[in-house]
Amino acid sequence: MKRTEAWIGLVEVQPQPGNDSLKGAKGAFVNVVALAPSEHEYKDLVEATMTEYGFSILKYSDVAPLDDWKRTYRLHPELDQLASGLTKEFPIQFGEFQSYLHESEA
Repeated sequence: MKRTEAWIGLVEVQPQPGNDSLKGAKGAFVNVVALAPSEHEYKDLVEATMTEYGFSILKYSDVAPLDDWKRTYRLHPELDQLASGLTKEFPIQFGEFQSYLHESEA
């Protein structure tokens, strides 16, 4: 069995009908850190959580184990703090949603 580790990815989301949490924006980008044993299971957890919060996923970018990602990029302190707070009880955390109003901004 593969060990659970922290993963990170940039996720583009779109609000589902009835979800006004983006205040009329067409969509948003958000960094997501989560505990998972594989990329597939990371995406399953992100998908389930986003659906629960009323979002559809449009695209994933730069999904990787956090330790691998840190070798290439400098992790923003906010994301580092979110990642260090991941537990079995709270296996997923979101950064700040960066919304956009029009498709051309995506």
